[in-house]
Amino acid sequence: MKKMMRIGALLLCMAMLMAGCSGKKDDETEAAVNAAETETKTEAAPVRGEYKASDYCTIKEYKNLKFSEKDISASDEDVQKEIDSLIEGATELKEIDEDREIKESDVVNIDFTGYLNDEAFEGGSGTGYDLEIGSGNFIPGFEDGLIGHKKGEDVSLNLTFPETYKNNEDLAGKDVVFKVKINSIQKYVTPEYTDKFVADNTSYDNIKDYEKSVREEIRENNLSQALADRLLNNATFTDKYPESLETYYKESYANNLDSYLQAYQGTTLDQYLKSQGVDLDTFLQQNVGEEMLLSMKEDLIVGAVAEQEGIRAEGEDYDSFVEEKESQYSMDREQLYKTYGEETVKFVYISEKVHNLIYNSIVIE
Repeated sequence: MKKMMRIGALLLCMAMLMAGCSGKKDDETEAAVNAAETETKTEAAPVRGEYKASDYCTIKEYKNLKFSEKDISASDEDVQKEIDSLIEGATELKEIDEDREIKESDVVNIDFTGYLNDEAFEGGSGTGYDLEIGSGNFIPGFEDGLIGHKKGEDVSLNLTFPETYKNNEDLAGKDVVFKVKINSIQKYVTPEYTDKFVADNTSYDNIKDYEKSVREEIRENNLSQALADRLLNNATFTDKYPESLETYYKESYANNLDSYLQAYQGTTLDQYLKSQGVDLDTFLQQNVGEEMLLSMKEDLIVGAVAEQEGIRAEGEDYDSFVEEKESQYSMDREQLYKTYGEETVKFVYISEKVHNLIYNSIVIE
């Protein structure tokens, strides 16, 4: 299913219901989704509340919208970016077997200790550290000083810290010695872009089919974005938004952020806010205020169109939708409502119907 608009980009509970719209998730995204899903199972799902969308949003032009093929078609540059991304994702760091000297762009695995006045200084040592030569991650002279040396060598580097060194002002401008053990030399190996590579790393058998799919997907994304922008431009909003809708987004963003922090930083949202010395409302406004405002506008557009078209979450078609989700998530209706909230399930259904109504009427010139 093509996406008309984000409808709350960070609301993972809804994203789970609409997972069929997206492709494969990477490990981090999937873990975050799992964390958020666990959260929704233990706490009551936020609700949008009852309001009449047309009291807050007016939209008249939403069917038979015209777009130029030229404006939405994928450029060769955009396709190449996707190809480059695929190749980059398959690029591997491999140890060099040959007996050769270190050169620019190599990745060396090293043990090192820094000495100031013959004494090791704090923060100046490491073991098994992978350093890309030319990255500029270490102070001037360190990486260049390893060029020309080989695996297994011990190297002594006489260096001087920059006059301004914010990481440790006590070392600024000081002469030091780094003793380095070169454990191995590695380099990035970029695979050749061939039919076999495509078959091994995508769901397509050859370059032609893969690039055709990439071009089509980019076009669909361009059209979806253009459509979302057009609908927002065609809509008129009141100065105020439903209080219950604002509360819904604050709670939803907060819940998902709390789940993420617990999963990846071992802390809670409350603890994080205290460490930053900021309250929740201020934090949300500063970091996702525009995102929440846009999500509320999108919700209201969906609601306003649904009201005009008489679209409601009821009847046989809605029952079929729920049955599909029951099968997709191995849940009965009661479990589905408990996990994601009945209101959210119904809103996703309505959003899908509104999307299809608008999208299927588009005119491409």
